[in-house]
Amino acid sequence: MKTVFCSGALGDTIVIAGAVVVLTGRYGRLRYACLPKYERSVRDIFATTSQVVILPITPEEVPLIVGEIRPEDLILINTPGAALCPPDFDRESWATWMYRQVDIPFAERWNSSPVKQAAKLVRQIPWPEGAAFLHDDAERGFAIEKFLRYPVVFQRVRKGEAESLLGYAQAIEQAPEVHVIDSAFVHLAESLHPRGALFLHRYARFWRRGWYDIPLRHKWTIIDDEDLQSRARAWHVLMSNLQMYPDRTMLRVPE
Repeated sequence: MKTVFCSGALGDTIVIAGAVVVLTGRYGRLRYACLPKYERSVRDIFATTSQVVILPITPEEVPLIVGEIRPEDLILINTPGAALCPPDFDRESWATWMYRQVDIPFAERWNSSPVKQAAKLVRQIPWPEGAAFLHDDAERGFAIEKFLRYPVVFQRVRKGEAESLLGYAQAIEQAPEVHVIDSAFVHLAESLHPRGALFLHRYARFWRRGWYDIPLRHKWTIIDDEDLQSRARAWHVLMSNLQMYPDRTMLRVPE
């Protein structure tokens, strides 16, 4: 049985889920490694895909587990060891790079995604009728500060209120507006069919042209900050020496 190791980020799992479904057609039953803190959400994402076995694993356990797997049974995506398919940071997004690593057309990100059907099996979080959906992450410094360009009634995602990310699917699809930072929630919205206006607050988290230009199928209003390009140039210097660490949150953008 082959084992898929992706970056560990929940948003990456949502994006790569379509490819994982395609891989089950190519190889049959396989294991998908995930961090224990995301296990509930990952199990829900693949709940309709019986060929995917979820493997919760801590970063400390990775070397031991990898050492027990034959190299030909390892599928490494956007993670250390995936250097046989180096990314082009200036011309390619991380999302399209992940699909290129497994030789699957990026259209399968949506065509084969199990997320929308899987969300129907998950208890949905009640959402105030007529309230906009808002998600940021102020605890990590990723705050939405500029979204109130006009009066809007909103409900902010509260940490710990849902066991599974898919529990917000109905709220995202029915909200009159969706305001998110670049996080797992933008990828969740892309996997669904929201009826309201979509706003991606890109200024709230670092962005650079190329690597973070992920293809989006829905119409988003993208909100940037004024010094985005100067920060992007600083990030380019950092990325020129980047190595693919398991925990990319360790990186800090130079001021």
